[in-house]
Amino acid sequence: MLLGDRTRLLRDVLEGLQLLAVLLDAEGRVQFCNGPLLKTCGYLREEVIGKDWFELFVPLDEREARRGEHLAGAPEPSVERKILTRDGETRLVQWDVIHLDGA
Repeated sequence: MLLGDRTRLLRDVLEGLQLLAVLLDAEGRVQFCNGPLLKTCGYLREEVIGKDWFELFVPLDEREARRGEHLAGAPEPSVERKILTRDGETRLVQWDVIHLDGA
């Protein structure tokens, strides 16, 4: 399977989930997010793709620590974290972190 085909398949699977799903690049910019994440947080896809995850979704008091974990490639594999909605509300979500190399 070609790299582009694998990426499309992964995005199709993540879009079909009823769980929140997001793919970030090495710098923390959103490369993909699924419908349930957008609905939960009140954003349109075009408002999120390419934007800094930590600026949009991570509460200010946690932002530096979460960004540091991401940049170091060392987030905990399963964590409960707060995320911000577009309206500034805080939601508590359980994340399973998976690192994709070459996807």
